Amino acid sequence: MRTFARFRDLLPAGVLFLLAASGPAAAQTVGAFAFGRGGAAARLSVDLQHRLRELVASTGSLQVADLLAVLQPGGLPRKQQAVEDARRLVAQGKQLYEQLELEQAVDAFSLALKKFEFGYAWLDKQAQLVECLIYLGATSVLVGEPDKAGKYFLRALDLPGRKTLDSNLFPPNIQEVFEQARSRYQAGAAEKVALVSEPLGAEIYLDGKYAGGTPLQLSGLRPGIHLVRAEKDGYLPWGGRINVARGRKRTLRMRLRKASKQGRFSVLLRALIGKLARGEPAPAVGPLASFLGAQKVLLVWAEGSRAALSLKGWAISADGEHFATREGMVDATSPAYQQQVDDFLRQLVQLEPTSPGEAEVSAAGEEGQQQQGEELSLGLDLSEGGEESADQAAESETGQLETTETTTAETETVATGAGPDSEVPGQEEQAQGAEQVVERTPARQPEQEKAAAGWWPDDWYSKWWFWTAVGVVAAGAATGTYFLVSSGSSGGGLVLDLH
Repeated sequence: MRTFARFRDLLPAGVLFLLAASGPAAAQTVGAFAFGRGGAAARLSVDLQHRLRELVASTGSLQVADLLAVLQPGGLPRKQQAVEDARRLVAQGKQLYEQLELEQAVDAFSLALKKFEFGYAWLDKQAQLVECLIYLGATSVLVGEPDKAGKYFLRALDLPGRKTLDSNLFPPNIQEVFEQARSRYQAGAAEKVALVSEPLGAEIYLDGKYAGGTPLQLSGLRPGIHLVRAEKDGYLPWGGRINVARGRKRTLRMRLRKASKQGRFSVLLRALIGKLARGEPAPAVGPLASFLGAQKVLLVWAEGSRAALSLKGWAISADGEHFATREGMVDATSPAYQQQVDDFLRQLVQLEPTSPGEAEVSAAGEEGQQQQGEELSLGLDLSEGGEESADQAAESETGQLETTETTTAETETVATGAGPDSEVPGQEEQAQGAEQVVERTPARQPEQEKAAAGWWPDDWYSKWWFWTAVGVVAAGAATGTYFLVSSGSSGGGLVLDLH
C-alpha cells in the first residue's frame, strides 16, 4: 500500500514531465491561394490571397507554406549575405557612434544602408533598416549635415513601426532635427507613382507596407527615395528603390525572374485551376500539397463585378479525400468591403476538411468547363518553362527596372530611380494595361508561308524588279562601252563635246 501511495503521489509530476517534454504542438503547414475570373475578380484576387495568408499566419496553429524555400532551395546567397553584412555594419557603427568616432560611424552606416537596399528583397525585419536610418541621421547631425539627416529621418518614418529617440543616446540637437522631419512627414504629400510588373499580378510592398497588386497607381507619397518589394508565386522577389520627384508622376517597371523550380510549380497549378474551373479542385490538390509539404490547402475562387463579387472557398486535406466549402457575396465598392472579406476568409481558415457529401459539393457548372482556359489570375504564368539552375537564377534574380517621369508635356526615360540591384534598359518601353497581358502572334499569311519556305519565287521572270535590273545592267554596259571607245580615240584624254 505504501508503494502504491508513493506511486500515486508521483503520478501528476510524471504527467507534467511528459507534457513538458512533448512541447507545443507543431503548426500545421497550409497552402493558400486565390484566383479570379474576369478583370475585376482577377485584380481583387491578389488582395484576397495576401489577406488569406495573413489570417493563416495569425492563428498561431497554422503556418503558410514557404513557397520561396520550395521553389528556390538555398535562396540567393549573394543577396542574403548582403543583409547579414548590413546587420554587422550597423552593430559596428553603433560602437563607433558611442566612441564618438563619427566619420567612421557615418561610413559604416552608409555602407550598411547600401547593403540593405541591395538585399532588400530578402530583408525580413524592417526594424533593422529603421535602426540604420535613425543612427545615420543622428550621426549626420553631429558631423554638421542636418539636411542629410532630415532625409534619413523621413525615410525611417516611412517604414512600419513606432519611432522614438532615446534621450540617453541622442542629444537635444538630434531630437530637434528628428522632430522637424516628423512635422514635414505629418504635413502630408501628394506625389504619385505607377508600379507595373512583368508578369502582372505581383504583390507590392512600399516601404515595408502592403500596397496592392500590379498594375498599381499610388498617390499621397512624399518626394524622395522609397523602397519597393514585389512578390509573386513562382518568381524570385524583386527589391529596389524609386526616387519620387516633386510634381512628376513616376512609373516603375519591374521584371521578375522565375524561380528554379517554377516549371514544376506551374504544371501543378495548371492542373489545379483546370479542376477549380469545374468546381472540383480536390482531385488536383494532392500533388500540389505534396510539392509544398502542406497538410491542408485553402482555395478562394472569385468571379463577378466589383459591386457583386461571388466568393467560394475550399479547405481540402492533403490527400484530396476530404474537403469543406463556403460561399459568400461581397461588394468591393462598399465601405464595409474589407470587413466582409475578413469575415469570409476567417470562416474559411477555421474550416476543417470533412468527408464530402452531396450537400457540400457545389460545382461551378458547365460554364466553368467552357472557360477553364480563360486567364484566372492577373498575370498568371502557367508556361511549362524548364527549371533554371541555381546559378542562372542568381544571375537573373534582380530583374529589370525602368523608371519614367511623366509631366504635362513630356515622357522621358530616367535612371535616377534605379535601385542598386537593378538594370536600367537604354530604351523606353510603354506601360501595358491589364488588357494587354497576353500578346498573341498573328497567323502567317500565304505569302509569308511561301517566303518562309524559300526566298526566291518560282515566277521570278515575270516580276517587275527582274526586268528593271536587266534594263539597268544593259544601260550600264552601253555607257561603259561608249567611254572605252571615246577614251581610245582621244589618246587617253577626256573629251567633252559642248553644244
